[in-house]
Amino acid sequence: MPHARRLSESSIRHLLQITVDLAFVRELLPDAPQISVFEAQRLAFASALSTHGSTPRIPDAKFEALMQASMYWLATVAPPVLARDADLRTIRRQCSKNNLHRHYQKYYDDADRVDVVRIGDADHDIARLKRKQLLSWLNFTQTACYAIIAGFTGMRVSEIFSLRKGCLTTKPVAEHAHPLLILNGILLKTAAQADGEAASWIAGWDDGENPVRVAVRILEAIQERYPQDVGEQLFAAIRENRVSKTAGRSGHSMSRQVNRFARLNGIVEWQFAAHQFRKTFARFVSLKSPNAVLALQRHFKHVSRAMTEHYLSYDDGLLDEVIEQSFDLDLETLDRVLAADSLGGLKGEAILLRNQAFRGEAGEEERRAYIESIRNDPLFVMLRHEYGICFYEAEQAACGGRRVKIGLETCVDCRNFVAGPEHAAYWRERYRALAGDHRAVQALGQASEVLDQQLRTASKVLHAIDKA
Repeated sequence: MPHARRLSESSIRHLLQITVDLAFVRELLPDAPQISVFEAQRLAFASALSTHGSTPRIPDAKFEALMQASMYWLATVAPPVLARDADLRTIRRQCSKNNLHRHYQKYYDDADRVDVVRIGDADHDIARLKRKQLLSWLNFTQTACYAIIAGFTGMRVSEIFSLRKGCLTTKPVAEHAHPLLILNGILLKTAAQADGEAASWIAGWDDGENPVRVAVRILEAIQERYPQDVGEQLFAAIRENRVSKTAGRSGHSMSRQVNRFARLNGIVEWQFAAHQFRKTFARFVSLKSPNAVLALQRHFKHVSRAMTEHYLSYDDGLLDEVIEQSFDLDLETLDRVLAADSLGGLKGEAILLRNQAFRGEAGEEERRAYIESIRNDPLFVMLRHEYGICFYEAEQAACGGRRVKIGLETCVDCRNFVAGPEHAAYWRERYRALAGDHRAVQALGQASEVLDQQLRTASKVLHAIDKA
């Protein structure tokens, strides 16, 4: 095929993801190919090793601070802001233009009203906000809603701006108590039609307190009050003065507003952009679900792409982001392990015998060079768990590469297993629980070899982690 176009790295990753999906469901489907989950992860990561997009992700601490500020705003600040806005709108409806200012002033001077909230390092009395200030705070409220939706779904900027009133639906899942919360919007970037196509995104479980539902409910309340500004969109700039001609939101305007919101909440030393949330979401999916080749399927609460596509559009690009962010997390984890002077597990003991040159500030350059060599090594595969790390080497893997066998009892005695300081909390809690069970068994005059062994193992790992 002399005129065939060379496949891009992104296209290759999409094709390789089919292999990953097959590996994930092979234990569930009797006729599925028997492919090692580690081999599938190696294939998926191999094409991502040298791919680094130009869009930076938000640093973890900045993202967490912004999300916490947004959650606080929706729960504590938005209700009195909307209530004060409702009061001012009532005055505007009931009074003529000639005496409107006098009625506003009387309302502003009402000394009995106090609604103090703590934002950043300052107290603000919402009951003292005047009309123009209130419009600004409504824009901040809208910004907090944007951060929640973008941060909890990974939707693109254009997809979020496509949301309209009534965009939320739910989807029951028989085996779970709560249904899934679904956001319905328009897919533009990869759509065949110029005006996009209908698409849906999962926003977690709909337990009545889902932050995305709260955000959409607040946005709908704003949209009802200012239809001349926002039209049918849930996201559009609310005019804060009469000369503003802004009719809708853009990525740039939302970026400016996110930075205004961040500074108000004391979040500095980072320039936020609306499109950074997608990559940051991918990182936190990977943090939450360490075996990140399959992390997005878990986020979607499905075991295969086929089940997802049965009623929802599937975001291949977001899966690419998860794979790349997961690999970056693996390299960060490798850096910590190389620099560690206390590690548990058989692999951890072996690493401690050879990592003297990598430790501390003196070894930082050595670690950086080694990690760069690993970045281009297609044989490097790591699985991260809450209890430790697997540096996978097939010839000594206790699980034999079979996902069904991966778990604490198999991993802890495997020659691939490492536990580091970040796993200490898990092992302390496990040791306390096992010690309590052990005392209860002894009180009954009984014995349990399995319990004794588990307690010894937990004690050994915890001692190795803490010995430094």
